[in-house]
Amino acid sequence: MPSPQGISVVPAEAYIYQDKNMPRPIEATDEVSLAQALRDYRIANGIPVGDPATDVAVSIASRLPQYHEPPPHAVSIINPKTLRDRVTSWLSERFAGAHAGALQLVSDEEANRRAEICARCPRNQEWRHGCPPCVNNNERIVLLMTQGQFTGFRQVLNACEVFGHELNSAVKLDKKHLNDSGKEEAPPQCWMREEK
Repeated sequence: MPSPQGISVVPAEAYIYQDKNMPRPIEATDEVSLAQALRDYRIANGIPVGDPATDVAVSIASRLPQYHEPPPHAVSIINPKTLRDRVTSWLSERFAGAHAGALQLVSDEEANRRAEICARCPRNQEWRHGCPPCVNNNERIVLLMTQGQFTGFRQVLNACEVFGHELNSAVKLDKKHLNDSGKEEAPPQCWMREEK
């Protein structure tokens, strides 16, 4: 994705895909081209096509954090201060579970009920600002965690200022995957205050 100055915010070496069954990696100049090349490779080799776009997104997302690691002399931040940092940490922790297939989702009816509550909540706050590669990576993780299925409130859900959850994914997850510390700060109508 080009930045406003026309400089790519995703390193060129990120557009490489290789799995354990491939003799050499597939390279491309952008994510869309890489997904198309992966699709073509699978067809040419009699491999089930699957979902090349998602496979490429996961591959890229799994490598992006290395471009944002602090230098060795930096002090690690234990308690991120900005909402974006809190959301990024929360999503990163759950990404491992999504990648391993360990996340359990609630019914669509329950997800929509939760989303409606969050959409009206004053603690639903915008978090997608600053660090474009971080936000882009987080959006990919949300897509993977929700399996591309969103509630009707997708456009108005942001992040929970109380819990640090990204709300489009949080409303879909079983409560055992959610952080409920600090729920006494949540508004009375918050579904996170309900008994499990």
